[in-house]
Parts: sequence; structure tokens; C-alpha cells
Amino acid sequence: VKEYVSGGDYAISIQGIITINESDGYPEAAAKNLVRLCNSNENLKIGAGSFLDLFDITDLVIEKYSMPQVRGNYQPFTIDAISDQPIELELINEETDS
Repeated sequence: VKEYVSGGDYAISIQGIITINESDGYPEAAAKNLVRLCNSNENLKIGAGSFLDLFDITDLVIEKYSMPQVRGNYQPFTIDAISDQPIELELINEETDS
């Protein structure tokens, strides 16, 4: 559950390049994994020791991503995300006497 009205979220832009060691190959498996991750619609946990620790960011929600078509053994990408704070919701079932 993402709360969009909190006003305290950070906007995060991630830019990178997926590469492989083979000079004539495209990193298809890694690119497919990134697409699957970006389309998961799940809160993503950030590992400890990352740059985002400076801002107490432990979770991200991906809003959009792009992977332009290129030729070669690499795939550039951009991911736009926002920080998220996980919350636990408790369902209270109040039984009424009839």
C-alpha cells in the first residue's frame, strides 16, 4: 500500500548500464530481469550500506522506467522511483450481538 499524501517522500532517479563481458552479445537475461523487477508493482527493499542510507530510505516504489533500444553488448536504463515507508495495517473485526 503506497500512501501518496504523506508529503515526505523522496524522488529518486537511477541511471545505469547493464553490460556483459562478451563483446558480441546483448545482456538479454539481465535486461529481462530488470524489466520484471520494474513491472513487479511491489515495494522494493534497499540493502544496507547504500547511498540511500544517508536519507534513511529503506524501501522504494518504482513509478516508471525506460530502456532505450541500442546496438551492442550493453543496455542503458533509467528508473524513477519514490521512497516508501512500510506500514502494517491491522484489520479489526468488531462483532456485534444481534
